[in-house]
Amino acid sequence: MRKNETREKTETVTRTATVRPRSRPRSRPRLFLFIVVFGLLPACLPFPHHQRRAPALSGVVHAADLPRAGVRVHRTLGTPPRSAAGQCLGEESVVTDAEGRFAFPEVRDFLWFFVYGDRLDTWQLCFQPEGEDAAVYEASGWWGGPPAQALICALEDPGQACVESPESPSTP
Repeated sequence: MRKNETREKTETVTRTATVRPRSRPRSRPRLFLFIVVFGLLPACLPFPHHQRRAPALSGVVHAADLPRAGVRVHRTLGTPPRSAAGQCLGEESVVTDAEGRFAFPEVRDFLWFFVYGDRLDTWQLCFQPEGEDAAVYEASGWWGGPPAQALICALEDPGQACVESPESPSTP
């Protein structure tokens, strides 16, 4: 009988010796998960706000150094659509007044989430005088560009029709 008692004690000791407390190893995966979740959360944190997509654009259209009235000016944000016939297509358009002036308001979008990273926005103005070829001005800016742009536009150069006016505010 004595041998059996020794054998049972040995088995009992062996079983208890292999059992380890599991609190330590479980805390490391939880800590790692906590760091990952809260480290990445600010990249898409709910933060309702407005972002500028395009500046306020204003300017004067000239042809042969004279203000040009009645020119349809189209503004397009992003990649502009164009037809094969050279006609301007755009999201919104205005007609120049008697002094050749035009203006478009700033474009701002409401977003629920703030996303980190650089965003390059583009916009285009297309000038369509009655019965003539279209002239185009294309520009871009990081995060919607400057708050406003004042332009001087000449219809003689259809490739890049406008230049910034010296009074145009600079990029912040």
